[in-house]
Amino acid sequence: NRLKMINNLISISETDIKNLADSTILSRGKEYYKEGLVRSIETDGKKVVAEVEGNSVYNVEISIQDKELECNCSCPYDGEICKHIIAVLYQWINRNKKNKTNLQIEKSADFIEYLERLSKEKLISLLLELSKDYKEVKQSLSLRTSTLSADKSKESVITIKNHFKKELTNSDLDYYQLPYVIKSLERIKQSITGISPKIRQELLESFIEESTKAYEEGADDSQGRLADFISDCIKDLSKAILEQNLSYENKKDLFKKYLKTIAQDEYGFSDKYFQFLLVIAHNSEEYDFLISEIKSLIEKTRDSYERNSLREILIELY
Repeated sequence: NRLKMINNLISISETDIKNLADSTILSRGKEYYKEGLVRSIETDGKKVVAEVEGNSVYNVEISIQDKELECNCSCPYDGEICKHIIAVLYQWINRNKKNKTNLQIEKSADFIEYLERLSKEKLISLLLELSKDYKEVKQSLSLRTSTLSADKSKESVITIKNHFKKELTNSDLDYYQLPYVIKSLERIKQSITGISPKIRQELLESFIEESTKAYEEGADDSQGRLADFISDCIKDLSKAILEQNLSYENKKDLFKKYLKTIAQDEYGFSDKYFQFLLVIAHNSEEYDFLISEIKSLIEKTRDSYERNSLREILIELY
């Protein structure tokens, strides 16, 4: 779903669009554009986000990655580029013909002016009203309030974990929907950056556990986005642990836990966990402990796959 050599969003041309799909998809997409079925198109300068009306309302995202056009649509079309993406691209290039120097599509001035006129009390009332009618608003407000009190309240930590779990369990983790689920998971992960490192560690460990379970439940991660998300969580986990300046005694339990995780890994994250261990291990005493534990695990395990994984790590440590 990519087109090579696109420098930025503003440089997308009709010629580029015509190279993306066959004549049938192009024709249908252009019809959707002309019929005004593209709605709520916005951009932050790095990606274009829009909704397109069809049999349902579909979410489209378009961005530039390494000078390639990357497009995603939530529709069930079994192909790379659908008519909804084409429609958004036509809407995009025609919106920007008016101003080639400005990437930003502003939200409605009337909408902003209306909100600015509201008092604090009326804004609160509006949000409460919206939270009753739209579960997404309610979930977002719940998550925001939970992150503010996570350092003081176990209930808030549980709420954040539940938000994360619901995103994975309440959606079809197929090829089309998974990218949108991942974006929701990323927003949740981003929301905990200001929480104390100890609580962050607990939450990240939970995020990794729940995301890994998604593989067991058949998530279609053909694009590798769930794997990338888990890898990012593991990296953030190492940072949270480093910020705590744990003692050697406390680290030993972590070493044991994640050496076991490496040995039992079935989804290709052993290298990430190994790098994680190298980041949190700081001195020869800790490295010696890792080597000793790996040797002990090799002797105890009867599983040849686990033994080979541990041996490879032992070789790298030496």
